[in-house]
Amino acid sequence: MAHWITSIVGVICLGILLEIVLPDGKTAKYVRGAFSILVILVIVAPLPSLFKKDWTPQPQGTFEVDDEYVNLTYSSYCAKLSEGLENYLEANGCAAEVKLVLDDGMSFAIAAVNITTDAPEDKVVELVKNRLNVSEDIIYIFQKTS
Repeated sequence: MAHWITSIVGVICLGILLEIVLPDGKTAKYVRGAFSILVILVIVAPLPSLFKKDWTPQPQGTFEVDDEYVNLTYSSYCAKLSEGLENYLEANGCAAEVKLVLDDGMSFAIAAVNITTDAPEDKVVELVKNRLNVSEDIIYIFQKTS
């Protein structure tokens, strides 16, 4: 209880100091508003302990993962990343078709990079490795057939 009273006295002293230092103007009303919220929080803070109740919020109901949304997000991410990599390869003289495969987990980790191109394999692997920061073990190059 003594802590609470000390906190209130401290906030009141801080408020008086703020009124002295704060110039009049448009910003002053916003600062006063924010300070008012702080005062209310300091005054209300000990109420849960006075009622001797646990005020930890508990989730109600069950939560489920929306698989359709997750799959849509994964496919959108793959498409944008593939498109960006295709543009990067083309800008560096290696026209290619890119298909990314993401890890099955909830992370957006890249499991495989499948590239169809007629450009030199070493150059494409080096460009993809540097661009995506992946190991060359997951980069698969397929040569275009005419």
